[in-house]
Amino acid sequence: MITINNALTGAILSTVLTVTVLLTSTNSFGAVKDVTLSTVNELTVDDAEQVMNNGPQLVVMWSLECPACFDELDTLAALLIERPNLAITLISTDDDPSRRDEVNEVYATPALSQLPRWVYGENNGAKLRYRIDPTWQGELPRSYFIDKDGQRHGYSGLLNEKQLNMVVGLLK
Repeated sequence: MITINNALTGAILSTVLTVTVLLTSTNSFGAVKDVTLSTVNELTVDDAEQVMNNGPQLVVMWSLECPACFDELDTLAALLIERPNLAITLISTDDDPSRRDEVNEVYATPALSQLPRWVYGENNGAKLRYRIDPTWQGELPRSYFIDKDGQRHGYSGLLNEKQLNMVVGLLK
């Protein structure tokens, strides 16, 4: 597993984003159990392994308690309006069932509602975080670029509009 940290240059991140989006121009979620796009799926430890091994795709981790995550989700929603077939999976790290309605409201955004959307299973946050990436400390936003070989490339921090739009520009 390769983890990219915030100390690496923007050029490296841009390269990884470019390669990832080039590889993710079609959805390839066949290996994951039947994911219902009209509902939010509860992520179990077994599901996490399947989701994270199903590339190429971009997996975006977020939480209701993360203001920067909402900026990133807004940017992704705008990107998806232009490029609706990008292989992106969203995972809410909120494992409190009393907040499901709030998570569902975020996922109701039209552009996001077309993606595979997950929420951590009740009180499974630590187990799921470890299954997704044993080196991840839980900082958000967190994104994983999963290449066609299933290698995970993690990035902690906000993926901004400039980074994402640069990649979309390369696809035109």
